[in-house]
Amino acid sequence: MKCPYCDKEMAKGFIFGGNHIRWYPEGADTMMTFPEEEGAIRLNATGGLVTSARAESYCCADCRMVITPVPEIEDPLAKVKQKWDAFTDRIEQQSEKRQTERAAEQHRKKRDKQRKKDPWEV
Repeated sequence: MKCPYCDKEMAKGFIFGGNHIRWYPEGADTMMTFPEEEGAIRLNATGGLVTSARAESYCCADCRMVITPVPEIEDPLAKVKQKWDAFTDRIEQQSEKRQTERAAEQHRKKRDKQRKKDPWEV
């Protein structure tokens, strides 16, 4: 990656942290509220309660600047909702298929019953 200040090549590395690495806007109260409420931006896609967090970064030794790209992080609740929606869609498809099969079976039984009747009976 080229440095946007001096146009020299930047060294690729990472910022290492304990749980999650976040950027906070100036004046944010990081002790009393949830990070998302303060406008925090999560900088790492990996890491959590058990593993350490690493955020990919680039460092320019001449300008003494570090640039950290913000990764795309999928919301865990969105992932659960997506799986739930897929599950309910499969259930609905199976239900519709079963209703169609049931209607066809009823039609077949009715047709067979009519065929067994004596056509001369009233």
